[in-house]
Amino acid sequence: MNKLEKNKLGFTMIELMAVIVIVGILAAIGMPAMWSQMARQEGQEAINTMNMMRSAMESCGVANNGDLSNCTWDAINMANPQDAAGAKFDYDWPARGSDGTYTMTATSKTGRGVITLWKDSSGMNCTATGSYRGLC
Repeated sequence: MNKLEKNKLGFTMIELMAVIVIVGILAAIGMPAMWSQMARQEGQEAINTMNMMRSAMESCGVANNGDLSNCTWDAINMANPQDAAGAKFDYDWPARGSDGTYTMTATSKTGRGVITLWKDSSGMNCTATGSYRGLC
């Protein structure tokens, strides 16, 4: 091999740096989208859990002539989902009325936001804050 052929083997430092910069740019574009999707999936999981809670609570209300004030975790035969291993939300239903109205909240343990479901005279309602905005 002559001297010119010997120098053409491999990649130059500039070529390697260009590849690293391109990979970095692609990662910078893709990571926020991935985190956003993960937050949406977590939020949807919380909404699904609250829908199970809602169904159990409304069954309890039917058994109590529409009065939800005594519908506790024990009364609906459901363990609080926040006590499960790996739970990402704190669940609560601070308001349960004797007229069948209620409010449920799922607060992210990582501070990403709060999802609130409530039933009043106008029907079912939902709000979401933080990373979960737009799920309801």
